[in-house]
Amino acid sequence: YQIVMKTGTKGKYKSIKTIKKNKTVRFTKKRLKKGKKYYFKVRAYKSVDGRKIYGPYSKVKKITIK
Repeated sequence: YQIVMKTGTKGKYKSIKTIKKNKTVRFTKKRLKKGKKYYFKVRAYKSVDGRKIYGPYSKVKKITIK
């Protein structure tokens, strides 16, 4: 799985974590700042002949740190 995140509504999504093993996994993003909005998406991928084939992104999860 690939996890991407952006900060604020005008930011660009950046890859923050790639999960490579086929296990149930938790991921915690640390050091988020108070008062900021963060947006996260996840998508699955599979390697075929050395190339990554990506699936569609999940719905966006919006988080505001209080």
